[in-house]
Amino acid sequence: MKWQIHARVDGELRARTALVRLLCAVSVWRIVMTRLLPLCGASAWWLALLSLLPGALVALLLRFTMARCHASTLTEAVRACLGRGGAILVSLLLTALLLVDGVASITALITLFTEGLGTRGTQLTLAILTGVMLLFSLHREGLPRAVCFLRWGMIAATVLVAALLLPDGHLDHLFPLHGEGGASALATLKTGASLGWPLALLLTIPARSGWGRLQGGVGPVFAALAAVFLVNLLIPHELLMQESSLASQLLLPTRYVPNALRLLSMCLLMLAFFLAIGAAAQLATAHLSMHWKALPGWAAYVLLVGMFITQVADVPTLWRILGAVEPWLLAPLALLTLACLPAALLRRKA
Repeated sequence: MKWQIHARVDGELRARTALVRLLCAVSVWRIVMTRLLPLCGASAWWLALLSLLPGALVALLLRFTMARCHASTLTEAVRACLGRGGAILVSLLLTALLLVDGVASITALITLFTEGLGTRGTQLTLAILTGVMLLFSLHREGLPRAVCFLRWGMIAATVLVAALLLPDGHLDHLFPLHGEGGASALATLKTGASLGWPLALLLTIPARSGWGRLQGGVGPVFAALAAVFLVNLLIPHELLMQESSLASQLLLPTRYVPNALRLLSMCLLMLAFFLAIGAAAQLATAHLSMHWKALPGWAAYVLLVGMFITQVADVPTLWRILGAVEPWLLAPLALLTLACLPAALLRRKA
């Protein structure tokens, strides 16, 4: 009986980890393709890697804090360092970060419908239709299990697309290595400073036996960086630096490919965004319910509806606002780390 309970708990942790990893991969890929790539062009593949380092450093320091406090999750470590108020603060913080990321993914997905696919309808009507479909998918246990089940098919489809695109790549597209120069590289690093913030979400999941805390973030980060490297191989620097729409940036890897491959890529991209939006809403609700047990079961639906309501706003204006907020997403996590580290060290000495 005990092994059955252990197997079920381990399965739930595996499913939730898959959900967080998917959100991490989608978030990193979306920001690099729509924010960093237009700034640095051919140098995006290595500047994206550098942009991930601050987030990775914060995650490692938070993991160090957890080890000092002998805590199984990030929330428990913050509670040990800063008390119950700190635990509530970190939950509210992660909820806000997830909602911002969810709104960005919604805007990208609906714009992909309206401008990329040419679907009939306005941004708002398509947002309503997509939101209604997602409401039926937002089951507390069903969504993580669905992601866990679909992940291998999505990985296989991604590998297939990459394998078919790779023969069209050219190494000389990786040059100029410094892109548009030092000013462009600096602007890219400033814009992508918070690129790795989703890695901290992995620390909110209790550890599984034989599984490293941040090991789960290696796969999605590597996949996102590999996709960016492939784009750099396929598209010359001059075309990467051209002014283009949000939908064009998202579909950049398949701009010059056959229609069948383009269709497969678009289906994969839409599925990834769809699941990542649901993941943002569900994970945000999970963080809130940790401290408010009386939180109603339909809270996740309220958060999801709230995110989709943002599509009432003018899309270019909304995207600019998100672009101004995204570089600062890591800052509150960094401040939280600085507040917890001394308390963790003093606690260890005591």
